[in-house]
Amino acid sequence: MAESETALSLTCDDASQLPWPASDTHKHSRGRLAIIAGGPLQTGAARLAARAGQRIGAGWVSLFGTREACTIMAQHETSILICERALDTPLSRQIDGFEAVLIGPALGLDEASREDVHEIIAGFKGALVLDADALSHMSAGPEVFFNALRLRATPAILTPHTGEFTKLFGPFDARAKVAATRAAARQSGCVIIHKGAISVIAHPEGLAFTSDKGSPFLASAGTGDVLAGMIGGLLAQNMSPLDAAKAAVWIHGQASCTVGAGLIAEDLILALPECLNNLAPESLKRA
Repeated sequence: MAESETALSLTCDDASQLPWPASDTHKHSRGRLAIIAGGPLQTGAARLAARAGQRIGAGWVSLFGTREACTIMAQHETSILICERALDTPLSRQIDGFEAVLIGPALGLDEASREDVHEIIAGFKGALVLDADALSHMSAGPEVFFNALRLRATPAILTPHTGEFTKLFGPFDARAKVAATRAAARQSGCVIIHKGAISVIAHPEGLAFTSDKGSPFLASAGTGDVLAGMIGGLLAQNMSPLDAAKAAVWIHGQASCTVGAGLIAEDLILALPECLNNLAPESLKRA
C-alpha cells in the first residue's frame, strides 16, 4: 500500500464534534487563550490569531506584549484583553491559568523572543501551538526544542508550511509528504500540521490525515495566523491536540471556500460564524 493511502481524508465529521456551549456556559468555562505578540510594528499577526481564537469559541482571549506593543494593540481591540508583560516575572508564570497559548505569529527573531519560545515550551503546562517565528527559532537547533517538547504531558502542535518544515526536519520527497510528516511527528513528539495545497496532519503515535479543502486564494498574508488562532481557540476549549488540528484545518478550508475570490485573512474570521452555524446542533443554529 502506498504511503499516501495510509492517511485518512478529513471530512465535515472531523469538524462537527466541537465543544458547543450549554445553556449554563460562561466565558471562563469556554476556555482562556493567551497569544504572545511581537514588536509594536508587528502586532497584526497576533491580533488576527486572537480574533480567530475568539470567533472559534474561546471565551477569554488575551494578547500579551511589551508596553509599546500593548499601546498599539489597545487602539485596535475591544473584546480581546491587552496584557502588558511584566519584566520581572517569567512569561510562563504570567500566562499560568490559561488553558492554551499560541506563540510565533510575527513574534520576532531576536534572542529575547527565542528565550520566550524555549521558556513557554518548558514552563507552560497547558496546551501549546507553535507557529511562524517560533518555528524559525526552533530550526536553529531543533533537537534542543524537541527534547523539551517530548517531555510535555500532551503533544504541542506545530504548524509549518513546507519551507519551515524543511528547515526543521530536512528535505523530503514531495511525493512522500505523508511519510515525512508522520516521521516528523514521531521525532518531535508533536502533532504536525504540514500546510499546503494538500495539508497533512500527523500525530506522534502514527495517525495521519490529509485535507485538500480550501481555496487557492488562501495564498495571502495572514491566513496562516488565522489558522493558528483557530487551533489555539479549540485547544482552549479542551479539545485534544489531534481533534483541534483536524477541526481547525477543515473549518479554515471551508471558510476560504465560503469567501472565494478576493479573500484576505480578515475575511476568514468574518466567515467563521456561517461555517459554525452550518455545523452546529439544531438547538444552537441561527434562527
